[in-house]
Amino acid sequence: MAQSGATDLYLITDGLPTTGDSRYAGLNPFAACSSLLGRSNTISGECRVRLFRQTLKDTSLGGVKVNVILLPIEGDPDAVNEYWAWAATTGGLLISPAGNWP
Repeated sequence: MAQSGATDLYLITDGLPTTGDSRYAGLNPFAACSSLLGRSNTISGECRVRLFRQTLKDTSLGGVKVNVILLPIEGDPDAVNEYWAWAATTGGLLISPAGNWP
């Protein structure tokens, strides 16, 4: 992703990705992720983390600071760690409202 003059990226999300690019299906780390191959309607937490990490490897933000607002969702316990690590490596911030936030 080419950014001309951008210094910050603000991402609002409810968790890790649930679908990915079909070209990932041929990568060994995704061999057990049947949802990427179209054989399942669900994706495991482990596969969601793999998909997120692969997407970060494939995406260049060119020094842009990533700031994430992670909305609380039940059943995605790895999201906060993954988004925090991504934001921290770029010098950005992670904000996650409490689960009982209106």
